[in-house]
Amino acid sequence: MNRTETTAGVDKIGDYTEITIYWELLGISVTWETACRTYANASGYGSLIVFDSRYPQGAVKTAVPSADSRNGVQSYWPAANDNKFPNALSWAGEFVQAKDSRTFGVSGGPTLFYDNPKAYSTLGPVMGFPMNNFGVASESDTMMDGKTETQWAPGVAGTVTSLPKGFHNSIGLFSSVNKNAGAIETMSSWGEMMQYVYSNTSMEIKSEIAKDITLQKLEYQTDNGAQYCFCKEDCDKKIIDTVRVIEEQGVALGSVSFQGGWWKNPNLHTAHCAPWCVSSWEANSTKIPMGPQSFTNSLKYPLQLYAPYLCMDTPYASQFDLLSSNISLPGCGGSPAYAFKTPTPSTSYEFYKWFMGYGIENWNMTSFETDFMVENHVCVPEFLNDVTALDTWVAGMAKAAEFHKVPMQWCMSSPIHVFMSLQHPQITNFRVSNDYYYGTSWNIGLSSLLVWALGAIPSKDTFWTTDQTDIAIALGGCPGSGCPSDHSSAGCELHTMLALMSTGPVGFSDAFNRTNPILLGRVADTDGVLIKPSRPITTVDAGLSKDLVDGFVLGTYSGSTMKPDSSFFGWYIVAHQIKQTYDVVRADLFPAFSSTTLVWREWHAPCVSDSVASEECASLIHASEPTETLFSISPMNKSEDDVSDDTYAPRLYTIVPVCSNGWVLLGDLTKYVSLSTQLYKTVTCTSKGVSFESLRSTMTTVLSPCSKKEGKFLVKTSRLQAGVHEFNTPAQC
Repeated sequence: MNRTETTAGVDKIGDYTEITIYWELLGISVTWETACRTYANASGYGSLIVFDSRYPQGAVKTAVPSADSRNGVQSYWPAANDNKFPNALSWAGEFVQAKDSRTFGVSGGPTLFYDNPKAYSTLGPVMGFPMNNFGVASESDTMMDGKTETQWAPGVAGTVTSLPKGFHNSIGLFSSVNKNAGAIETMSSWGEMMQYVYSNTSMEIKSEIAKDITLQKLEYQTDNGAQYCFCKEDCDKKIIDTVRVIEEQGVALGSVSFQGGWWKNPNLHTAHCAPWCVSSWEANSTKIPMGPQSFTNSLKYPLQLYAPYLCMDTPYASQFDLLSSNISLPGCGGSPAYAFKTPTPSTSYEFYKWFMGYGIENWNMTSFETDFMVENHVCVPEFLNDVTALDTWVAGMAKAAEFHKVPMQWCMSSPIHVFMSLQHPQITNFRVSNDYYYGTSWNIGLSSLLVWALGAIPSKDTFWTTDQTDIAIALGGCPGSGCPSDHSSAGCELHTMLALMSTGPVGFSDAFNRTNPILLGRVADTDGVLIKPSRPITTVDAGLSKDLVDGFVLGTYSGSTMKPDSSFFGWYIVAHQIKQTYDVVRADLFPAFSSTTLVWREWHAPCVSDSVASEECASLIHASEPTETLFSISPMNKSEDDVSDDTYAPRLYTIVPVCSNGWVLLGDLTKYVSLSTQLYKTVTCTSKGVSFESLRSTMTTVLSPCSKKEGKFLVKTSRLQAGVHEFNTPAQC
């Protein structure tokens, strides 16, 4: 160490104090500066400490000499060997999967350190994360000696071979402004701060999401687990015929996600090419004998097209400079090996501009999906060794998408790819679930938490609307060993409900004439518009601990803001596979609220118009403390005789604030999200009743208080057209 310097200043985040250390590194001609910058109030979101590493003259030969330097960092600032928090939540690898421990390497993610996962903890959660250089972000599990265990050591990946002049890397440590915040509130505040830091794109992200038809309307899909993913011939006619029957059932679509190796000479699973690689986007004449133009004209829906990477034999290599993957890298060998080609960083924009243009002109492409993002990253040496290569490659793809006004979905992404979406609004959504084909694609609650916090949309994989296990193996919708247990009738409703609640694409993939229009009518209106919640559904705070929740309990809400006292409509709790009774408490509802009087109801419970509401229709509750129980969810037991007792049968609960005058708007009970902002714009408690503005035709249910029966309500259900409506007639119970 040469000297230290203390300064104060202000930047976009707020006022700060900074301590800078200037180092002299013995035997190495490198100028290194480390700084600790503290914000007591980071733009109103919380407290923030930023650890900066700066290299005014750059550095060479920075790679870490180890068997897998991806799991190391090239410098240790910061590095902690003490940790007062007993628990950690992190994310890693494909589908941004959540882990109940720290994660390491370039496919790892940020870490939420916490004491008690619930709110009102004595030690509020703290988030550790990269603030820039996302493409080379990493974390080490050991100190520089390779032996001493660290408690937190993030930094630039140990694979990076040199740093340019003026390079600086920033690591953040954040805690919420609310010292009693739980995990979800902390993640929300942190995410809002990060979106504010990158606010030059955050509003664009919201704009791109609003324009992405795959996020706004129902979609028919052919992804892995779809009945026609492995279609071998005349796939164009099969898809068109299936879609026509769906339309005849009264279900409207917005798009079709077209996957399943429809391109010319697909090398799907061979020893010579990576799985699902694209040689050429020309149509396979056996699968699409109609040809692109006739197929898309007959289909009448725009397509989301799919291309993860290029095959080794791609003819595009004669047109563009391409990089080759290295199957000797960790995780890139095996069978099949990830042998593929991809554009160089410098030609990324040129290639994807041409490629996407080809899809638009020839296939009526409206959305682009790239896949195997982890392999696209860790199997290409240039993306590991060069500090800007991956960022430049991604920026080229995003710029091409912006040029064509095409939104993108990324699949099999790691956490750092989600961070990149802060800089590129064209990346609207990320897959957070496993493929439906393999089962467990309902497991989205914690993965969605990170994607939502950073402003993007989580995406659950495809699903069926009816049990089709009788034909799925023959069609290729299930493995030859049999379909997963969650493909049952009850499981179909669970997958449908969670796809909607994710706020991502709702893409079903039934076989011909096997669609359940009633189920789809609960998630979308007659024009195909998705009737969804206001934020992606995520695990409740207690769900971070298996000791607190034996099963899965998730929550979301409807409202035009996250402040329940201002145009806020209600909350939703979805539970499944519950093995022990779980008491839903006030703290499980996010965002927090001041109202102490609520009504809750369970989906399927009857509410008969012009009659006194039964307890099943609506139960009045009073709760003011975070630990007070609102209602209890009983265990779900597997039964072959009763579908409702199938462990995958979802339990959906709606919780609504009661006006001070006793009136309640329950909304359109024919929809899972009965108070969606796609249905209602405003809700106002008047002096004598309740007023609201409907955005479309709804079957609206309102509860008016019975003057002579405390805690009882009269049910009033009416078909209402778009417009402002007020209910204030006293109930005669």
